[in-house]
Amino acid sequence: MSHGWCMEIPVLKLLSRGLFRLLVALGFVLVAAIAAGQPEVMGEPRRAESACEQGRARSEPPTAAETCRPRLNHVAGLGRRGDLDAGLRSGSVGFRPGSEPTESSLPATASKPATGPAPLLSAPAIERIPLPIPGRDGHAFYVLRKPAGYGPGQMPPLIIALHGTDDTAAQMVDFWGARNMRISPLIAAPQGVGPGWRDSDTAMIQTMFEHLQANVTYDTQRVLLAGFSAGGAMSFQFLYVEKAPVTAVAALANYVPPWITSEQVKARAHVPVFYAVGMADINHERMREGLQRLRAAGARVDLDRPRIGHVLDSDVAQEALDWFFDRCADHISAALDRMTAARLVTDLPSLDRICVQRPWHEAAHVRRAERLIEDLEAPGRLELVKARACAAESRPADAVEVLQEIESRFIAGPLAREARGLRLHLESDPAVRREIADRLASRRAEQALSLYASAQRLVVQRQFDEAAEQCRRVIDLYGETPGAERARTLLQLLENRKQP
Repeated sequence: MSHGWCMEIPVLKLLSRGLFRLLVALGFVLVAAIAAGQPEVMGEPRRAESACEQGRARSEPPTAAETCRPRLNHVAGLGRRGDLDAGLRSGSVGFRPGSEPTESSLPATASKPATGPAPLLSAPAIERIPLPIPGRDGHAFYVLRKPAGYGPGQMPPLIIALHGTDDTAAQMVDFWGARNMRISPLIAAPQGVGPGWRDSDTAMIQTMFEHLQANVTYDTQRVLLAGFSAGGAMSFQFLYVEKAPVTAVAALANYVPPWITSEQVKARAHVPVFYAVGMADINHERMREGLQRLRAAGARVDLDRPRIGHVLDSDVAQEALDWFFDRCADHISAALDRMTAARLVTDLPSLDRICVQRPWHEAAHVRRAERLIEDLEAPGRLELVKARACAAESRPADAVEVLQEIESRFIAGPLAREARGLRLHLESDPAVRREIADRLASRRAEQALSLYASAQRLVVQRQFDEAAEQCRRVIDLYGETPGAERARTLLQLLENRKQP
């Protein structure tokens, strides 16, 4: 064996060991990648499957083929008992009377209209809002969760959450607030007087709606009423019977109260409904009859049939939220399509509202609104250049007139705000204000004389009643002008003519 061969053996050993370690490491990486991509099976964590990914919640499959996807339940103590398993009592929405619920430990603070500028919330804030209900035993209240970034004038979506028999308003706020939100909403949850819901709770929930409308700013075109179990039944009650001001309903693990009539459903059939009842739910069979009645009356119902029992499931709740935000997006996209086709300046307030409220809208909608505003305002931008040129040439009164025309034509939006700001700056000069006032007086005098001349022509044509009416118009519209004085004189002559 040569000396050179002896030197090669240690080198080969080192290379072999390094290659072996590299192959082992690659093997572990490959195994982990394969495991991550494997479909999950029943009893193991499944991949997220939402109504948003499916486009909309699936319709009910045929009875013979009722299969469903595996689903993880995150009950967390919610919905421990089925509150809809008992027969309905006459005139009752809640089904088990009980004691007064324990009040939340949240601080009791009243919601009041904003009286001045206030900073936006840096983090979500939760309040317990007392409600004055005459004749109500116990304390009526609802819990309100405000999202980060909320403040006076902000208009996020609103979710009204109705609890089940064994749950509380505070639990509903925590549960729905923990879901993944495409857009952060306000969440309001009323507290029933006892387990479930009763007729006596109707006035309290109506008062909550009134309080929200009067004291909390939100987008009235994006309001979801979501209820679990007895809360789901109450959601149908408030949609069809009480006609609550909501734009969508998510009813989970409940059946349709039988006293709701087809006429009541038809009157509110335009409001979309997400209806989810588990295949192992106590309301599994009774759901069918109610669903048939809703659809026969024309209701827009998207049905979800998860493989769960009577529980408040986080995956079902997430699908309901995805469905709601899909419906909101469809509505806004359709409105933007219509405005793009019409290209009307009168749509500027709606477009500007989307841009001003950009934290509460999808970025794609904000971009579309901004582009459409730019197109609609393009002619006005040329007028704004003209106004600036007049101001630069020491013709501020001319500039103000151009700016006033821009404001009246373009109503709202960046251009109108810019024109108003420049006009107010120019009008801060007393000399400019005097010149504008003199111009306005002169113009009104000319208009009054023009109308008075038409009254004189009517007199020549012996249309005395019409001439008198024209004189009255001059007096009403231009009472301080010389033309109005002449009109008064002519009117007196015309009225004296009728006297014997």
